Amino acid sequence: GAVKEKVNYVDGKQTEIIKYFRSGAVYQKYNQVDGKLQGLHMTYYESGAIRVKGNYVDGKAEEIIKYFRSGAVSSKEKYVRGKLAFKTNYVDGLGKGEHIVYYLSGAVKEKVNYVDGIQGEFISYFESGAIRSKANYVGSINSFYGNIVGEYISYYESGAIQSKANYVDGKPEGEEIYYYESGEVREKVNRAGGQYQGERIEYY
Repeated sequence: GAVKEKVNYVDGKQTEIIKYFRSGAVYQKYNQVDGKLQGLHMTYYESGAIRVKGNYVDGKAEEIIKYFRSGAVSSKEKYVRGKLAFKTNYVDGLGKGEHIVYYLSGAVKEKVNYVDGIQGEFISYFESGAIRSKANYVGSINSFYGNIVGEYISYYESGAIQSKANYVDGKPEGEEIYYYESGEVREKVNRAGGQYQGERIEYY
């Protein structure tokens, strides 16, 4: 019959594992050192095109890239100390949908929504899951988050609003208001082109 799997051993320990489709095409290929994944972990479509490409160090993932059958990237995941740090989805080579950044605990730290590679809504979170800030970004995927456009709101962990500002081309413009956690106004300032302009007022 057709070969399903080949395993290479050194001193009784598995070092290289290759798995096959019934057709004989390679399905998966990876290496182990002392029972832990090491280096590239490759999974293929039956056509031979790469389906998943992972890189591992001492059994912990560092990066995992998934591909469409066409060869275009469908998603990228980066890991820190074996824990997922961020994930981005792609369509036609451009960021599409959510880009998510994680705390080491696994809790969501940031979410950015991509539309055809142009960033949309950005939400950051406290590790507890409460919203920390909200904004909208515009720019290319290569500039990561691009420029803030429109209203920016930051929050206390309790959910109360901490500050409100308006942005034009990534710079604060107009009135900027800061609040006490009670909801009362703490400070008001004005900005022009990102610079302080005019009167700044603080309140008890």
